[in-house]
Amino acid sequence: MFDLIKKSFARYSLNRFFSNNPENLLFCNFASGMNGQDRLYDLMANDKLTPYIEEGLTAYNDNNPVMNLVLFEDAMKHVCRITRIVTPSSGHALLVGVGGSGKQSLSRLAASMNYMTVFMITISSTYGINDLKTDLQTLYQKTGVKEDDYLFLFTEGQITNERFLVYINDLLASG
Repeated sequence: MFDLIKKSFARYSLNRFFSNNPENLLFCNFASGMNGQDRLYDLMANDKLTPYIEEGLTAYNDNNPVMNLVLFEDAMKHVCRITRIVTPSSGHALLVGVGGSGKQSLSRLAASMNYMTVFMITISSTYGINDLKTDLQTLYQKTGVKEDDYLFLFTEGQITNERFLVYINDLLASG
């Protein structure tokens, strides 16, 4: 593969991406800082990623209950990916992993860094289909009519009725 790429892209030096310790290709919309005017996607240098994510975590902790995250390299990469996925209005992500691995926390941080509000349903013993419909109507009012930016966070623990998935599927299909 390296020989083919070297032949096809001879004028570019791609050795840094195919070495024993390759440079990561990270793209994010906060490359110029959290308060940067131009929030366009750009290549983020690996050594500059930590201060921006820490700035985002500090801003999150100032406005929400404190979230003590250990920002190791993979966690910061996941924040970049989640941010990139949920930024478009039709962006949806299915995060898969063992419980307690930080999927919700990183999603909340990514939402905060994108100036989004997190919307989550609250399950109770009497929560049913009509309650889900009411919550989704509220979400549609906030996002569709008022055009506010929201991240809808839905976990597998909130699926108390299999019919919930029909409405979640409709939400995903309609954008």
